[in-house]
Amino acid sequence: MAWTTPRTWVSGETVSATLMNEHLRDNLNYLYSLHTSQRLYTATGSWANVSTGETDLLSYTVPAGTLSVDGMILDVRLWGTAAASGYTKTVKLYFGATPLSIFYSTASTQSWTASAHLIRTGATTQVLQGVSFAFQNGSEMGSNPAFVTPAETLANAIVLKVTGQSSVQSNDVYLKGIIVQVA
Repeated sequence: MAWTTPRTWVSGETVSATLMNEHLRDNLNYLYSLHTSQRLYTATGSWANVSTGETDLLSYTVPAGTLSVDGMILDVRLWGTAAASGYTKTVKLYFGATPLSIFYSTASTQSWTASAHLIRTGATTQVLQGVSFAFQNGSEMGSNPAFVTPAETLANAIVLKVTGQSSVQSNDVYLKGIIVQVA
């Protein structure tokens, strides 16, 4: 559905159902679609790093054309845990080829939560901002804000990927869930 330039009505003109549907109903539906959250993907489970290298934990392909208008937003919420190792742990969110480092810690036994917002600024330009919070024994340990500028062609399908890495061992970083939605 696309925006239709509204008709300029003239005095005495007969209004038909077709004209009203095109110029009023369809345009209202278009405006409503821009401001309604639509959940694209939800997953819960337990995905862990399998080596000391960067491990793909989970991926989702954002359908082509999902962000069709400048200003549209892709919201990503994810959460997980980190083992009681004290080693360096990193979680990244990739939008296409661009990584956003959303979690970095050397503390033991933590849970973490992160939120990222990708804003379309053009057909091939975006702004991706994220922040994560880490918790240990119910207390907040700190936050990690991040900002990058991807340059993906939004008319194409784009892979959204979460990776995890530990400096020393496998099963040190866990992704427990993700929600992806258009806002």
